[in-house]
Amino acid sequence: MALPTLKTINAALKGYYTPPKPSFSVFDNDALKTALYALPGLSKEEHIDTILTQIQTHHTGISLQPGDHATIAFIDDCVSTILGATDLGFKIEAFIRDIAPLIAVQALEHDLLILLQPQKIFNIIELVIQECIGWNEDLGVLGDQYMEKIATIINGMVYGRLDVDQCNDKLIDFFAKEQVIYDKMEDALCAKELEVLVGQKGKYYAAELLNKHMADKPLSLFIICMLQGSWYELLQQVFIHCGQKSESWQNISQLTETLTCSLQTNADKEETRQLAELLPSNIIEFVALTPFEWSVEDCMEEVKDEYAGILSGDPSPACDFELLETDATMKPGGQGIQSGIQQKIAALKKGQWFLFDDKNDSNEKIARIRLILNWQDTDRLLFTNHNRRKIMNISYHEFAGYLSSNTIRQLDSNGTIEATVKAQLVVVIRKVQAQKKREIQAREAKQLKTISRQYRLTRRSEILAANEGQKQQAKEKLQRANVLVQKATKKKRAAEVAVAGLNIDAWVKLPVMEGTLTPCRLAAIIPGADKYIFTNRVGIKVADYSARQLSQMIVTENSEILDTGVEFENVLESVISGLRANKEKSFDALSGTESAA
Repeated sequence: MALPTLKTINAALKGYYTPPKPSFSVFDNDALKTALYALPGLSKEEHIDTILTQIQTHHTGISLQPGDHATIAFIDDCVSTILGATDLGFKIEAFIRDIAPLIAVQALEHDLLILLQPQKIFNIIELVIQECIGWNEDLGVLGDQYMEKIATIINGMVYGRLDVDQCNDKLIDFFAKEQVIYDKMEDALCAKELEVLVGQKGKYYAAELLNKHMADKPLSLFIICMLQGSWYELLQQVFIHCGQKSESWQNISQLTETLTCSLQTNADKEETRQLAELLPSNIIEFVALTPFEWSVEDCMEEVKDEYAGILSGDPSPACDFELLETDATMKPGGQGIQSGIQQKIAALKKGQWFLFDDKNDSNEKIARIRLILNWQDTDRLLFTNHNRRKIMNISYHEFAGYLSSNTIRQLDSNGTIEATVKAQLVVVIRKVQAQKKREIQAREAKQLKTISRQYRLTRRSEILAANEGQKQQAKEKLQRANVLVQKATKKKRAAEVAVAGLNIDAWVKLPVMEGTLTPCRLAAIIPGADKYIFTNRVGIKVADYSARQLSQMIVTENSEILDTGVEFENVLESVISGLRANKEKSFDALSGTESAA
């Protein structure tokens, strides 16, 4: 559709939004702009209010000129469309509703055509949605601090302390600094989880390989223990350090097959004689070339003894054995997922946000989760929250189940505000043109009047329905936000109680080194200074924290209490009580000679 003229746009907006007749007191253009600048920030309960609703609330009895009313109604619709395109936290929605009056001011100072061009204020809204789409109300102190910093910048623009360019630059700078921190946290978490996943995958493939070559074969007790013990560990190390597609894995797979076949109690003696001379040394040479340290010499000496027994006609007796258990979640191929779903999940990119909303959970489990690892080799997905704390590590199969039940859905922050405005304008113009066409086709004045009247009633009903829908959505979102805030509050209180219950000699995992939690001993509590002093295992001080800092770290999962020290305190108390009681006893009673007598 070609870019419409300003005359066409204004006519379409007036026809679509059917502004009410002005009252006795009407805002002119300058008074309206002043009123828009002066609108206060939205509270939690008002966060969904449109510009028109805010004007009616703060300027009772004053109406707008028809053209201004239509312009602001159109901007309200555009903002509602933007917010409806995804699921944002109520604070994020409030930010965007607070910015909306500044968009209206631009349209009033120039004309609506300016909204069809790139605008710095559009960049701000897109940036806030993109960076804050994962924010949730239950992120505790870190989440609140994050919001406070953003609110300071946006409120600076809303209340005139910053211009649009300054606000945009400050937000870009803030988000860039935060991203550096988040990237480090994600990299550390991914490295840790990959190490675990590689280990799990190594166990799976090592067990599968051994089970394949050991199944239904007569093997002696020693060989069974060796294969399912040290050889099983060796297979895992080769997989972890070299990978499944490596030449080393192919070589050790061949060695495993040869070893299991040659060590059976009924093996061919001539072939066994040849392998007894070559295979142990080949295995030792293979291990020497691996990128890790591993000793197999002692094991090979025992294998040689087993060969000697087979060749002498006195092999060790065969024993029954169980195959190694395997983790089915490590099985490749999506575990029976439909190929289309499998491909869709495999294509998910790092950084995508999802809303996890389990309607079947009695505790109303709701979270915004970010994908930071999609490892197709194991069909595993790793998710964090906005604080970059691990939330879920699940298989493709589990994720597919969540998708089918609509428990998980993607949060889409794509699309530009400029494109949204243009699309909304196209909708308005086409609906008005369709109405004009119906009016032109009306042959009689009476019929024309009926069509026009029906159109106005329909539009009024649509506007009322849209407003009610927004209010209902706001109510549901506020209820959800309150539930999450209550959960965060309970978690914070529980952490405070846990910290208050710490005693001397308690053990707590603390982030004394970046990227890892280290068990530390609580060596002293100084109530006057509000200090908890921690040492390492050899008694050297490693950190001190206030009670608030400790509880905050527990809430953000950056700390973990291992032992409160209560047991030690109780034991000490019982010993002291016993000593006091013993003061009243005689030597004979204490030594037991009294009862013997």
